[in-house]
Amino acid sequence: MTRAGEPTIGVVIPTRNAARWLERTLAVLREEPEPAEVLVVDSGSSDGTPEIAARQGARVVSIDPREFGHGRTRNLAMELTDADLVCFLTQDAVPLPGWLASWRPAFARHPRVGAAFGPQLPWPDTPVPVARELDEFFPRFAHPTAPDEPAVLGSLDDPFLSNVNACYRRDCWRELRFPDVPYGEDRAFALAMREAGWSLAYVPRARVRHAHAYPPLEFARRYFDEFRALALVFGYRERWLDPVALLRRVLGETLRDVHWARRRRGVGAVRTLARSPRWALHHAIRATFAPLGSRGLALPAPLQRALSLEGRAIRRGELAVGARGADERGVGDAALAVRRVEPWDAADPYLCGRLEREGPAPTRPRLVHASNGDRPLHVAFVVPPWERGSGGHMTILRFVRYLEQRGHTVTLWLHDPRAERRWAWNGVLRHSIVSDFMRVRAPVFNGFDQWHGADVAVATGWETVYRVLLLPDVGDRVYLVQDHEPDFFPASAERVLAERTYTFPELRIVTAGRWLSELLRERYDVESDFFSLGVDHDVYKPDPRVERIPMSIAMYGRFVTGRRGVPLARDAIALLWERGIRPRVFVFGTEDPPGLPFPYEFVGVVPPSRLARLYNEVTVGIALSLTNYSLVPLEMLACGLPCVDVAGGSLERELGRDAGVVYAEAQPAAIADALFSVLCSSAERRRQLAQAATAATASLEWADASARLDRLLRMLAHSETPVL
Repeated sequence: MTRAGEPTIGVVIPTRNAARWLERTLAVLREEPEPAEVLVVDSGSSDGTPEIAARQGARVVSIDPREFGHGRTRNLAMELTDADLVCFLTQDAVPLPGWLASWRPAFARHPRVGAAFGPQLPWPDTPVPVARELDEFFPRFAHPTAPDEPAVLGSLDDPFLSNVNACYRRDCWRELRFPDVPYGEDRAFALAMREAGWSLAYVPRARVRHAHAYPPLEFARRYFDEFRALALVFGYRERWLDPVALLRRVLGETLRDVHWARRRRGVGAVRTLARSPRWALHHAIRATFAPLGSRGLALPAPLQRALSLEGRAIRRGELAVGARGADERGVGDAALAVRRVEPWDAADPYLCGRLEREGPAPTRPRLVHASNGDRPLHVAFVVPPWERGSGGHMTILRFVRYLEQRGHTVTLWLHDPRAERRWAWNGVLRHSIVSDFMRVRAPVFNGFDQWHGADVAVATGWETVYRVLLLPDVGDRVYLVQDHEPDFFPASAERVLAERTYTFPELRIVTAGRWLSELLRERYDVESDFFSLGVDHDVYKPDPRVERIPMSIAMYGRFVTGRRGVPLARDAIALLWERGIRPRVFVFGTEDPPGLPFPYEFVGVVPPSRLARLYNEVTVGIALSLTNYSLVPLEMLACGLPCVDVAGGSLERELGRDAGVVYAEAQPAAIADALFSVLCSSAERRRQLAQAATAATASLEWADASARLDRLLRMLAHSETPVL
């Protein structure tokens, strides 16, 4: 019986032809120690489901099947009930004894817990691949020291929520309501909760039996439906695997199935081997139909209906929540373009040979000299190919946006010497710029077939310099140097060519930071102007509402960017583990989870707002700078997050010693000691480091850096002898 002051609780089960499971489910609910209102919303059953529900004492509401919607029908159910807490089950989920009584403690943990979910257990005859996935999936949400108690999830945890087995606080639902989407209303609700400041909880004791045992073809169609819905609602796109990766995935997952079946179900070796081809087929189907489904919205309606288990085609216009976001972008959008924009000479991809033969193109007379210094310019940025998350391209685009705001005309030109994007249309490239970085007005051109001159052409990487020097109809040329790029290569032709780019007198060099300007002077006897990298303080700032996770590290994990010293960070954290120190590690900045010798939580490449949240929740950050410093440590510091970097490097030259940074020699043991000094420091010491961090970055503004570049461009364009 409900005690005074406790929230009331009810149960909702949407059904259609649920006679197979419903009687068993209602019998379990009837045995619960306290009564609860049970509402069955039936949409056109023909197997006696409403009669079964009525006999078992449930309230039955019937609706027209054409009116059913996963979000719409659940909103109706909420309106038809009065309970403070409303639990949802799908018709094929059978709760275990004690299920109903398990929910209240979760919502009692905190008044802002808006929804909770429980584990789904396989049936004894559930196929091994599905059973293993369920067995391994839900325990990861449990609290490490109290795995059987409700756990309130943090904002860095996966916002998983499934209406197979869930419970909602009415106040939270009243504020948000379920979105009217074809699928995924629960996950969409979880994301809306997070944005609105509500928390999600996992309730280990609220267990249900639920698992699908489809034949292979139906599993394929089910996966198509699931991932098509994820694409529609969240913009998610599953990666296609190449044949080698597909084979590796299938073999690896099948081997895990074999071990699980022998350990958990006691299946003998002979039976396990006999069944393994069926399990391999399951994983091959998933690896094929998941990416197909995530692209299913682009398929013709008849083909969608043929591939869908529900037999349903969905139009893009049915999208009701969000849009294809910057978190998950497809990589194959450019595959339909067939025109190679510029036919490179295969023997001279960087155009250095052509530059030797022809020399730099002459600059055109600068007609703007006679005008005043406020005349808008046409500034053409020539950029190398990019990847999502590239900090260098983000800096370029910040300048582009600022210059546009100051009235200049800006264009972007992709120089692609390795033909990485030779088939990409201009529109596809612009979509990538806007969606993966930021919205700018500048058009994007793949190659230079449409080159029409510029007041100033800006080279933005060593491989773009030779192209910029050959461009005709240019008033002046600027070389935007963000790092010492020869250090990206061993002894090689690329290293030699990159070093040479600093010696062309036709280029006016501007560097990112004082350290890089000094390096060019000392090593190449080259003078340059410089700017300090900025911080977007509207995004990266301390959040006093957030409590930091004790003993936690944010680790930049992009191994392919060698200058960031990720192996040093990896080995340093591994040393902490060897010493018995067990920090919670969050790895970010890379598309795919790297192989590490310690457990970690994968964040991936995420939008700035999510990064700022991460920086506000962990204890210390590590993003090493073996050449020029990057935006990452600056943004960490701006959030009040102390970080570790190498001693004597560019960041120390830029910010000094008292900047919330703990500097260490570029050795794993020294870096491990530096991490330990922050992880295990007193609260007062961490507060001092946080204050120093925010103070050191408070004056770093993108507006200042952009204004400095703007002044330089105007001086170049409006003077006979450009002055740096």
